[in-house]
Amino acid sequence: MTSAAQDQPGLRALLDQSEHSSDGDQARVRCDDVTLAFGSTQALGGVSLRVAPGESVAVTGASGSGKSTLLHCLTGLRRPTSGTVIFEGAPISALSDNARSRLRLERMGIVFQFGELLPELTLAGNVALPTQLLRRRPQAANEAAQELLEAFGIAHLAGQFPSDVSGGERQRAAVARALAHKPAVVFADEPTGSLDSGNAQIVIEALLRQTRTQQQSVVLVTHERRFAEQCDRVVEMRDGLFVSTVLQ
Repeated sequence: MTSAAQDQPGLRALLDQSEHSSDGDQARVRCDDVTLAFGSTQALGGVSLRVAPGESVAVTGASGSGKSTLLHCLTGLRRPTSGTVIFEGAPISALSDNARSRLRLERMGIVFQFGELLPELTLAGNVALPTQLLRRRPQAANEAAQELLEAFGIAHLAGQFPSDVSGGERQRAAVARALAHKPAVVFADEPTGSLDSGNAQIVIEALLRQTRTQQQSVVLVTHERRFAEQCDRVVEMRDGLFVSTVLQ
């Protein structure tokens, strides 16, 4: 049982009920008819999505279409106004703030546009951090970090600080950090938005290669169609709603 389940009375029963549900839904993460309003502004107008184990889904659309807002709801960073978000059988809205934070730490990997590495840690220290926070053996955390740095082509920079490397190298380290603890789902919010074309392609290829190897699911928010088309499925948003879905 995960710590997130232990933090929330009755959550184990909810997990068991979902795992044996009659509809056979095996989605890693799903949302059903989710809405979110900021005052009189409707950011999400009733969105439903399912992401299967090992599936990569790109969410595209113009700025302000609701892409990042949807990702924030899927990760429990925001509570929807209505509708449900289910992560590995657990309704996120039923969890306490502490349990949602623990769930993100244990089972989710999150990448933001600017990486947000800790400046006082080396690249290796940043990548190892999630595993260390889960109180796993330091040697195991460091070995996992080194393997990922090698996979992302920046092992030679392991001892460098974020301020000493390029933006593309920082973002590769940020993606590696999101994968270090082997999350079930990686959520990436415009991870290439601050990069030039060449570095952006390297980051997307590394992200999808590593997650496919580990059978991890991916939700990629991007306005770049060429990157979205490298995922298994593309959904397009407009005015807080899905307007199209394309299987690759």
